[in-house]
Amino acid sequence: MNSVERFELDFKAFFQSKYSFAFWKARVAFYAILKALGVSDGDEVILPGYTCVMNVNPIKYLGAKPVYVDIEPDTFNINPG
Repeated sequence: MNSVERFELDFKAFFQSKYSFAFWKARVAFYAILKALGVSDGDEVILPGYTCVMNVNPIKYLGAKPVYVDIEPDTFNINPG
């Protein structure tokens, strides 16, 4: 068993989950999450206006449209107001 497989098993056991998957980059994980949620051509994905290209590329790879929204200046999270 390699170190990635060991990590996945330990992670799964710790969280008492049925599955666990390790990804080699956050971009790949984000793409997999969006794909699993069914994001596809023409969908809009909301993200903070203050972000990096890593967050945008997986959205565009799926044919969806990134929609930038204002952020909270203290936290840089999405401003719901």
